[in-house]
Amino acid sequence: MRCETVILQVLFLAVSTIAERLSYLHISDSVKQSQRVTEVQPFPTSCPSGKMLLSGRYIVASSLQVNETCFVTMRADDFVEVQLMATLTFTTEVRLGGELTFTATEWKDGPSLHIVGDLLVSWGHVLVQGYKSNSGPNSAVRVDGSVAIIGSLAFQNCHSKGNAGALSIGQSLRLQQSHSRLTFQNVTAMSAGAMHVHGDVDLLDGAVLVNDAHATGSAGAMRAGGKVQLRPRAMMRFSNCSATAFAGAAAFAHGLVISNDAVMSFAPYRWKYLHCRDQLTGELLQLWSCRCLRIEGCLGKCGSIHL
Repeated sequence: MRCETVILQVLFLAVSTIAERLSYLHISDSVKQSQRVTEVQPFPTSCPSGKMLLSGRYIVASSLQVNETCFVTMRADDFVEVQLMATLTFTTEVRLGGELTFTATEWKDGPSLHIVGDLLVSWGHVLVQGYKSNSGPNSAVRVDGSVAIIGSLAFQNCHSKGNAGALSIGQSLRLQQSHSRLTFQNVTAMSAGAMHVHGDVDLLDGAVLVNDAHATGSAGAMRAGGKVQLRPRAMMRFSNCSATAFAGAAAFAHGLVISNDAVMSFAPYRWKYLHCRDQLTGELLQLWSCRCLRIEGCLGKCGSIHL
């Protein structure tokens, strides 16, 4: 009987020791995680392996240039927040993936993020917020090449006194998957409150969603220099947009093509007299009622859309 009692006491002490050790490890891990979350790190200056694996909070305190082609992403089950006090420039192609947040501060000139090559948002959700340009033709994000979106890219509270408050694209824009999203919330500029695409816009699938976009000049939400095409299942929606001049929602320089169950193609010459509110025709009303293009509460001197 005494032997059994001794064995039970030994087992009890062993279990207690293990429990205390596990509790200590849990507390230690929690402290390390708290320290990791609160510590702010300098943003990496290079991407030598072609992949930049980020974790936690970063800051760009002065202008920074990354010269390698780079895949910027995050560790599993983590987060990334980058504070942009100066312009972060990638001189070649960039791929973004994961839950990435870029927060800009007050600006005097220059974009918060400048990509000289192409941009691909491959997965996850990328958010750009808080940009303010006090002078010059600047956008929160400037991409000299093309932009392709498979995941989600969002802008909120971005304001410029120049052209395109949130996003300026030198070449083309393409959305590729059903879950692809490009969204804008509370964006303003002198022209094209949300974005200016100098080339073509091709929505293979997914959605472009603009809410609360305004321009002191023309094109309250969007301006496109090339052809705009919406394929089956794609959507483009403008809500609560305005412009002091023409095109409360959008101005498309080379026409709009919408493909749905039936293909509706509107050539530029058929639109020249359709951009003013008092000259609407059945064709334009049919376009507005289409599920793939919705315009809600957008005001301009000559209507919502100009082609």
